Amino acid sequence: FPVSPLGMCYDGSQKLSDIYKSFGYNIVYLYDPNGFDSQGHLWVAVEDKNHPNTWLAVDSYYGTMTDDYYYKAPYSFVDFKYLDSINPKWKVT
Repeated sequence: FPVSPLGMCYDGSQKLSDIYKSFGYNIVYLYDPNGFDSQGHLWVAVEDKNHPNTWLAVDSYYGTMTDDYYYKAPYSFVDFKYLDSINPKWKVT
């Protein structure tokens, strides 16, 4: 760590997802739209293969997170594409 520079959590989370999935781990994205001065923050949770339904949060800059306050995320999803459902963007065509 870091996998990506501070403030690049979207790219970093996707990189972490690819890495953990390549080793056969289940991941979930965690998203807090109010994190980091309302810019939002995204990180992943990785399931422990030996203890189903036990997850460890991993930040692409800080690494594994163990502080209780960091785990609070109002949104979670299994595929990155769902981020746009939570934080939609206007598209002009």
